Amino acid sequence: MILVYLSGHGTTEDGNFYYVTTKVKSNDSQDIVSNGVPWQELERISRFQGRVIWMLDTCHSGSVVDAKSSVRSAKSTGNLVFAAATGRAAAIEYPQLKHGVFSYCVLQGLDGKAGGAIDASTADGEVFVDELIGYVKQSVIEITGASQRPIATPTELQNLMLPLVRVR
Repeated sequence: MILVYLSGHGTTEDGNFYYVTTKVKSNDSQDIVSNGVPWQELERISRFQGRVIWMLDTCHSGSVVDAKSSVRSAKSTGNLVFAAATGRAAAIEYPQLKHGVFSYCVLQGLDGKAGGAIDASTADGEVFVDELIGYVKQSVIEITGASQRPIATPTELQNLMLPLVRVR
C-alpha cells in the first residue's frame, strides 16, 4: 500500500485539478497549467501494483473526485481518494491549529481519536480507513461550521477494513 498525502495549494483550470508548486508565480491560468502539477501526472503513482490511498489537503481537491475518469480509475484499481474539500471549495486553515483543518483532523484521527469513531464498540487500538474517513469528515464539518466538507471516492472503498496505524 502507498499513502500519498499532499498538503498545499490546489486549483482547478478547465475542469482539471492542479497542485500548485512554488514554480507557479501568479493566478494566471497559463502559469498554473505550465508550472503546476496536473492530477493526470500525479495519478501515475496509481499504476503501482497495490492499493494507493490519496489524501489531498488543498483547495479544490474535490475536483479530482468530481472527475468521472478519476472515479473510474479509482474503482478499477482499488484506490481511494480522500479530498479536503469539494471541487469548488477552499480548504480552510486556522492558525491556532497550525495546520489546515483537514490535516489537523487526519493527525488527530491517526493519533487514536478515529479508532472506534464509527462504532465505539469496535475500538481496538487500530485506526482503519473507514474510521479515519468518518472521523475526519465529522470533525472538519464541526470545526468549520460545515463550510468545508471532505469527500472520498469511490464510496465502495470508504468501508475498506484496512488498518492504517496501531495506536499504543
